[in-house]
Amino acid sequence: MAKPVVVTIEHGSSKSAAQAKIRASMDDIRGRLGPFVGAIEQEWVGDALHFRLAALGQPVTGRIDVDDRTVRIEVLLPGLLGYLGDKIASRVQRDGALLLDGKR
Repeated sequence: MAKPVVVTIEHGSSKSAAQAKIRASMDDIRGRLGPFVGAIEQEWVGDALHFRLAALGQPVTGRIDVDDRTVRIEVLLPGLLGYLGDKIASRVQRDGALLLDGKR
């Protein structure tokens, strides 16, 4: 059973500006994840980015929803990756805030 990790970040800019920052950062995000992650498949559907990747050989899915004030990130972590959920959530919170507003 996959464990959901949910992080919400206020972005302090327009919805379109937040989406543009996310689009521009996907390659950088992949680079930060390093050799443990394969290619990231992504598709924008309206104001939501749906993504899929493999981490340590396990499928990970999620979505990033952008609205006028916040970005909500939900990632489903399968199996043993679920035990890392709290650490992953804190890193996503920190790095996401830095990406969206330049704040830590």
